[in-house]
Amino acid sequence: MEVTDSVSRGCFISRGKGKKSDIGLKMFFGNDKRCRMSDSLLDKIHTSVNTIHTGAMEQLFKNISSFVERAYLDRQDYSTDIPAAALITGINMTGQFDSVSLLHTTIKSSASPYIAVVNAKNSQDTKAVMKCIGAQLMFGNYAGIHDLSIQENSMESEMQFQPNAAMKPTSAVTMIDIEKWYNGVVDESNEREEIVIIFKDTELFSSSVLQDLIAMISGVVQRLPFVLIFCVAMPWVNVVDRQLPYSSICNLNLTKFYAPSSSELLTIVIDEILLKNNHSFKLGGKSLQLLLDRFLCNDFSLESFLQALKYCILEHFYNEPASLLCTNNPKKIKKHVQSMDVEDLKYIQTLPSVQNHLDTLVEKQKDSLLKSNKSFREFITKSISELRHFHSCFYFALRSLYNLCKSLPCSDLACSLRQLYCTSYTRPITETVDYKRAMVLLKSCSKQQITARLDAVISNLEEFDQIQDVANGNLYLQNLVKIRNEIQAFLVKLNSDDPTPIGDDLPDIQPDQPLEKVKYAYQLREELQTRFKQKQMREMTGFQKLREQIIDHLDGFFKDTLKSPSSFVLYEAFYYESTSSLRSHVLATPRLAIQTALSKPFRFLGKKSPPTDDDCIPEGTPDVCVAYKLHTECGRIINLYDWLEAFHLIVTSGQDAEGDSEITEETQARFTRAVSELQFLGLIKPTKRKTDHVERLTW
Repeated sequence: MEVTDSVSRGCFISRGKGKKSDIGLKMFFGNDKRCRMSDSLLDKIHTSVNTIHTGAMEQLFKNISSFVERAYLDRQDYSTDIPAAALITGINMTGQFDSVSLLHTTIKSSASPYIAVVNAKNSQDTKAVMKCIGAQLMFGNYAGIHDLSIQENSMESEMQFQPNAAMKPTSAVTMIDIEKWYNGVVDESNEREEIVIIFKDTELFSSSVLQDLIAMISGVVQRLPFVLIFCVAMPWVNVVDRQLPYSSICNLNLTKFYAPSSSELLTIVIDEILLKNNHSFKLGGKSLQLLLDRFLCNDFSLESFLQALKYCILEHFYNEPASLLCTNNPKKIKKHVQSMDVEDLKYIQTLPSVQNHLDTLVEKQKDSLLKSNKSFREFITKSISELRHFHSCFYFALRSLYNLCKSLPCSDLACSLRQLYCTSYTRPITETVDYKRAMVLLKSCSKQQITARLDAVISNLEEFDQIQDVANGNLYLQNLVKIRNEIQAFLVKLNSDDPTPIGDDLPDIQPDQPLEKVKYAYQLREELQTRFKQKQMREMTGFQKLREQIIDHLDGFFKDTLKSPSSFVLYEAFYYESTSSLRSHVLATPRLAIQTALSKPFRFLGKKSPPTDDDCIPEGTPDVCVAYKLHTECGRIINLYDWLEAFHLIVTSGQDAEGDSEITEETQARFTRAVSELQFLGLIKPTKRKTDHVERLTW
């Protein structure tokens, strides 16, 4: 670690000196295989998230493109209203995607090639806005929406049409110049297409700039087909109240378009990435719940959620040697198991899931498994194969249960799929009270309701054929295919004119038939319950019997399939569940970090702390740390002069043996700077209750 003498440079990010070195992930990983696996997984997740975002925004951008095409179809010639669209994206959308860039591409390919994207950074006044619009329209300079600055050295693109040969890309542009350019373009192409101006961050524009631009466009809109698109994050009413008066609003013919909210995108991301078997890495129930609580209670930021997920992946592959087995490729699993050395095998033997399994074995089996590396490698391969078979069916069954219980009254299983996953991670979902209540409610559904729910389950299981076929020896997949065929047979029977139960072979018991002699009370209770259930079945109609049979089959399937993932051997290789590390690194606690840095400065400065008592302040401690240590020993109101004397005694303890020297101006300056830094950090504040006193704010 680089040694520095500044606490602020040790606590906060500071720009380093010299050339920036390219540091990759390999220097942090002790195993190159795990490093490559984490890189590959991050790339796949990044591609999946980009695909999800593009798919979610595709229909919205098509609607906006259609709006641009129809903006001037039925327009009257004397109208001065400007066709405008407000794209309300919502707050805290993910920053790694550029929705404006996708919108620009969609409009340019389907609606109009004449587009200008304006951001507030390069639009301090109306002249700068017109220069930016003219550069993009007249000279074809679209340098990207992140940096639309117009630099004379970078303007080497060919001109589509230049009405004035003396005009340069950096020259001032007026509406007359744009009109001349547009008339020339129309004369050449014989097509009168719209001129689209996209305001990237409307909230940051100056109110006067927007008003002037709307007024100028309103004066030429009968000759130039302008279409304005305002991209805003907050509600449109707030933008109107802050930036656009009535005189500007009355010139706009506005249509609002709403982008999917961050919570909707988060639901799609979790369902496609974490709640499907597309990726080998899994989040534990508590870890996922922690990230969800942070998202829902703090910032609603999808970008923060993805960064936290990235941290979970990196820490899992960095700290967990068993993550070498975190792959869906059986050939790679066998290869990695064979490449494990003795230390890796000993570490796997210490995993909690392996220890729990070994405790269930007899002493002879346990010794033979631990003493033979070959047998233990075969045990690892078999355990990972069983866990993979479980994953291939678990998420389909979980989604089927959610579709079956959706919109049930007073059922927590119908809340969300991610909540259902968090509940089923630590214990089987079939053992919960909510599941048993849901099964009872399903047995009281009408024919239309039960048919709709079974159709939703079948539509979910139809995706199963598109992913993988039934493998030999995979009992989970065989059960999945079996229950799908049974549901289809039940649906055919429900839709038929004679909905009699399939395989109705109840024994014929006469009402006056005596009970069998039993020895214990529980046997008598079971006999009475069986007779009561058979009596109820005989009194039911054909549909009620068939409905009872369907729910019983589904109940048996869920009990066989929806086991807890944490009950499997070597689940630690796939699941990340370190909530303590995740909480300390992802959930920000700035005050605790500041207090820790001031209490233990040598840890942050990269120096070795001198051996002293806990109550003593070692020599060489920074001034702000000395002042902080002294202020923790005071009450709520601190006398500045007494504080200064104690500070002087500490900083001059190694220089003056007698300790009775006067306070110099240098010491006063150092003390003043230290107190100012503590006030800036929010630890103290001035008070008017006493002269030359400050008030302590933290305890």
